[in-house]
Amino acid sequence: MPLNLPILPPASRSRVDLNGQWERWVGDKLYDVVEVPSSLHPSGYYQLRREFLLPELSAHQRAYLHFEAITYFARVSVNSTELGTMGPYVPYEFDFTRQARKGKNTVEVAIADLTPDPSGAGKDELALGVNPGWEAYGGIIRDVHAEVRPAAFIDNVRFGYKLNSDYTHAACRAQVMVSALAESSGEVELALLRAGSEMARVQQKTSLGSGASEVELEFSVPSPALWSPEEPNLYEIHARLTSDHGEDAWRCRTGFREVVTRGTGLPAQRQTPGAARRGPARYVEGARFHPHAPPNGRGHADDQGDGSEFHPLGPLPASSLPRRPRR
Repeated sequence: MPLNLPILPPASRSRVDLNGQWERWVGDKLYDVVEVPSSLHPSGYYQLRREFLLPELSAHQRAYLHFEAITYFARVSVNSTELGTMGPYVPYEFDFTRQARKGKNTVEVAIADLTPDPSGAGKDELALGVNPGWEAYGGIIRDVHAEVRPAAFIDNVRFGYKLNSDYTHAACRAQVMVSALAESSGEVELALLRAGSEMARVQQKTSLGSGASEVELEFSVPSPALWSPEEPNLYEIHARLTSDHGEDAWRCRTGFREVVTRGTGLPAQRQTPGAARRGPARYVEGARFHPHAPPNGRGHADDQGDGSEFHPLGPLPASSLPRRPRR
């Protein structure tokens, strides 16, 4: 069971933070200015707008908008061109290379958080979020940014492993997901580090097609340091793509762990090799994720301030929320 933690911005890309003050428009009138990210009282249908600056893009660069989450339905536009729609709670991103301008750009997010948009779209998303079961909220509820990337870049890395019976060996597999503007040749390299020391390294030459492609890499890690709440051992995955379009880098933190259940008993987390092969039983009564818990939004008294509640197993964000951005 991989334990992947948030992606760190790679040095090969330039990022424009779009958190902060956004104008809220209702119809053709400026209503107020709101903070992003935050959770707003649902108010129907409105537009959130702001301007941002970009450098002139070269022929080997692409521009993307990334949203960590909104509620409940939204249409995204850049410089008056619609890029697509979003549903609630999960990340989305949009390629706006063709719409990008040197200098000032305008992003608009039309939000439906209480009533559908004028076309009727958003009914299903609103039915999910606006109901008597919990408190409703609206707006851009998590971070948003614009990013300039190489024409061929690492979109994501799917990392998995299998631990042997005595936890002295991990057979690892990484699927490096690449997005390329045009066909080219390239090389993908991946390294696994712990506390700055290299634990494994593998590389592979590949041919990149136009669009999305995957490169699969396999390697092993002897005597992996397992993660547990008492000993949160972490590793870093560093991936690098070198192609005809330049270089791109990607990295994240991860850990090795195994959680098992037997029959109707309590789950046990296997955490340390040697005589104690089975970690202590841990009670997990559930985990809730409150996206409306940022400092500028509305939350609950039992929140930990990072959108999670604390349980004996540790702070648990909603593992059901996919991390891969939607397009």
